[in-house]
Amino acid sequence: MPNMFLTICLLVSPAFGFLHPLIGSLSDKWGRWPFIFGLGLAAATALAATPLSLAVASLGWLLAIVLYGVADTAHDLLTTPTRAQMNDVFETSQAERRIALGGGLGRVFASVCCTLMSREAAFGTVGGVIMLFTLSQLAVRKVV
Repeated sequence: MPNMFLTICLLVSPAFGFLHPLIGSLSDKWGRWPFIFGLGLAAATALAATPLSLAVASLGWLLAIVLYGVADTAHDLLTTPTRAQMNDVFETSQAERRIALGGGLGRVFASVCCTLMSREAAFGTVGGVIMLFTLSQLAVRKVV
């Protein structure tokens, strides 16, 4: 991938930041599950496919940027209904602690995968874990 295009990856998610209030409003109206599932599936699939795109001749780097942008944007948008779901289930301060702990452990896990595995295996493993936790989030029932 040409180095001058690497920064484009970092611009995709902020460009779609305006969707957070819309996702929040729609998840309040129609429920959290469709948004958690759809965004989790998009993030996991795009993340797992990102390193495979580099095998595509000539414009594989462009496909990698698009896939990484989808993964990053879906992951960022996923935080809106997921945080709301946590606040639905737990008291606010407890929900915030759980969110912070989960995010921190997820970053450590992803970093360990990137250190110990090949690029394809790390992206696939982290994508699979994202999907596993997305599906487990769908099993949560309101306990308040």
